[in-house]
Amino acid sequence: MNESALSKIEREQMSPTFSALRKLAHGFGMGLPELLEAKKAETPSGRRSIVRAGQGQTQELANYQLRLLASDLRRPAFMPYEALVRARSLSEFDEWDRHDAEDFVYILEGTVQFYTELYEPMLMSQGDSVYFDARMGHAFVSVGDVQGRMLCVTAAQE
Repeated sequence: MNESALSKIEREQMSPTFSALRKLAHGFGMGLPELLEAKKAETPSGRRSIVRAGQGQTQELANYQLRLLASDLRRPAFMPYEALVRARSLSEFDEWDRHDAEDFVYILEGTVQFYTELYEPMLMSQGDSVYFDARMGHAFVSVGDVQGRMLCVTAAQE
């Protein structure tokens, strides 16, 4: 991430992309949930996390609204979250989303166009899913009247 973009994010003149948040977390040697919340005490083994309907930590990004699920766990093996796809066009992305992980996405509601830098765009509707190498540039765009809503699972970075 360049200094100009980081400065704009710090001054709240620009919302960070999901990719930018992952890069910041990786640069600080922590997971994304740790970056987005205050430091907590070590979690004992046998842990669990429950998030009730309509609750959970939210994160506003340029093209998505995320609701983090299990954000209270430190160093989880994977990161589950719900994503509301705000983008209506690929041109709304300054750059591809990408991070050093594997992602699983399940469409809960609406229709989205899944773009990648290596494959043809794929139209996905409720009940469809995709598992992909997130190092490949990618983006989701809502299509139609209903904003796309997705359940996403990102494998933790090592």
